[in-house]
Amino acid sequence: MKPTVERRAGMDERAARFKKLVLELEEHLDSGFFLSLMGKVVVDERKIYSLLSELRTIDFDAEPAASPVSAPAQPAVELPEHPDQALEDALAGADAVRKEAEEFADSILARLEKSLLDTLEEVRNKRQDIAGRRTGRQLE
Repeated sequence: MKPTVERRAGMDERAARFKKLVLELEEHLDSGFFLSLMGKVVVDERKIYSLLSELRTIDFDAEPAASPVSAPAQPAVELPEHPDQALEDALAGADAVRKEAEEFADSILARLEKSLLDTLEEVRNKRQDIAGRRTGRQLE
């Protein structure tokens, strides 16, 4: 039995509302304050929870009781012929991503270390300048 026009319209409406709320959530996350050293974003917690609460209220399961599905359900994901190989491929991909992430983190930390060393050198030089001026005043 095919879905009724009203049912399809209701699903379209709920899907549109869901997409709108997800977009709002993304926009809110994108507009947050990024703490680069920690890799975190500061956002308005109440706004996030409000959007999540609205998302939870969308009822996609609401269907008329008199409309049974006649066609057998098909799997959402095709299963691989060789699951062991698929698992090995997934693990290899995960290892590659982890390695790239570690390299990226190391490059960020190296830049941070250089910046901190440069700053420390400036602090030392300034302290020497101040100490030199104090010594010069004492000799006068």
